[in-house]
Amino acid sequence: MIPLKSCTGFPCLVQTQKKFLITLRSTTQVSTLVCVFLVFVSTLKAQEKQALAISGFKDLKSSSISKAATKKQSSHEQPQTIQSTLASTRSISEKAIKKAKASQKFLTERAEKIIRQSQEAELKALQKLDGISQIPTEEFSKVKAFYDQMLSRIKNPVKDAGFAREYLPKMDSLLASSALLKSITGNENLDILTEKLKGLQGAYSEAAHIQKQISERLNSFIDRYKGKIPLKEVQRIKQISQTAKAQIQEFKNLIENPAPKVERLIDLAVQQQSFEGFFAQHAELSKLFKSPSLSMGSNQPDPGLQTVAQLEKQIEDNFGASGKSLLAKQQQNGQQAISGVQTDLLNSILGANSKSASEPQINTESVKPASKRLSFSTDIKSQRSNGWLPAYSEIGLNLGYRLSQRFIGGIGVSGRVGWGKGFSDFKVSMEGVGIRSFVDYKIKGGFYATGGFEAIYDPLPDLQSRVTTFSQWQKNGLIGLKKGFRIKNGFIKGASMKLMWNYLSYSQKGIVPPFDFRIGYDF
Repeated sequence: MIPLKSCTGFPCLVQTQKKFLITLRSTTQVSTLVCVFLVFVSTLKAQEKQALAISGFKDLKSSSISKAATKKQSSHEQPQTIQSTLASTRSISEKAIKKAKASQKFLTERAEKIIRQSQEAELKALQKLDGISQIPTEEFSKVKAFYDQMLSRIKNPVKDAGFAREYLPKMDSLLASSALLKSITGNENLDILTEKLKGLQGAYSEAAHIQKQISERLNSFIDRYKGKIPLKEVQRIKQISQTAKAQIQEFKNLIENPAPKVERLIDLAVQQQSFEGFFAQHAELSKLFKSPSLSMGSNQPDPGLQTVAQLEKQIEDNFGASGKSLLAKQQQNGQQAISGVQTDLLNSILGANSKSASEPQINTESVKPASKRLSFSTDIKSQRSNGWLPAYSEIGLNLGYRLSQRFIGGIGVSGRVGWGKGFSDFKVSMEGVGIRSFVDYKIKGGFYATGGFEAIYDPLPDLQSRVTTFSQWQKNGLIGLKKGFRIKNGFIKGASMKLMWNYLSYSQKGIVPPFDFRIGYDF
């Protein structure tokens, strides 16, 4: 056998390694190795996809077998399914109860606030009427009595209050899902949840009816004393009326768009086999639109909801025997009605910019819960160096609060990450931390006027004194322009670019750039 080191004609292993290390420095061989590596990776990915396809086919086959087996499930396995449903229902119902309590508390507090503001505005307008020397005391007493009655009604809503309430599809689904899961699992928390949901539904119906009554009262008050109420008070009354309407709409959005942890109750009910039959007999919608196949249901419609039969009877009472012909005529002229609505909508859009200056503007953000007014964002900026890599990057996390549709203020924290001197001396290091405050004011479209104050902890070279003083913080005063972009993504809501002038850069130690450019994302 020929020894490896003394082989001729073919280089030995040690010699080959030495030559390989020497020739590896050439650009041609490096690129060749990269190509070989990419081919190797692509081959592995192809094999992996093939393996996943095979495994996926096996999983599909096994799942179809398992589905067939579940139809023949034994009585011994069925209690396990009920137990798992019971466990899921307990955790979901506890969270849903807390959310329903918080929602009803928010609804009641905001409704009381609107009632008190309306009472204050009406009493104040009565005191400032022009041309009337003295207002009778009875007039003030009537105003107070009316709003005291509204306060008592919102605190103690009555289910059968004698007025038609609005049908809420999501609330109907939640109540029916709770009843279905209660019949399956026997969880007592679902009874508590049903009670809380009905209380929330009653509070919303009462608040909507009260808002309608208050708006009509304030409008009639302005018409009755037209020309005698100061313009400032008229604007205030109109603003309160519009804010009340926006608040009721926010209440409805709160009910129709519950938290995901509450909506999971519906998903759990849909998974049950008796879902369709139970909903067909117990949901409010099925009570309103009964069919012959559902005549077995003994539950009667809620007296607060208007059925189709009641609507037809009301038409006959108002229009007599010609009511049905009137409906047919309306159906024939449906296309004309739609075109008329489209024309009115177009005219309202075109005349949106020509509204009078006397039309009051309301803050739609003030009617939302505090959690919905929060905004989260992040931004990053980098300091250039002589090499390919930046000297450091500063990453910030910001928490904003929407004070109005245009104005956002907030605070945040930041951290500086160093990248070394280049590719030859690449090293990640922590270069400092900071705190910040900021304000954004929307100008037009996606443009904002932005600014803020920041302080970055930047230790001085002389570390003899270990006491941290504010002089060791680099202070930045920023003012500039921000451009926002919308992103259609479930997690990231938008992106932004900021260009700001640091007017405190000239008084800092060392070299601090006067201009600051950042890229950020909103969540």
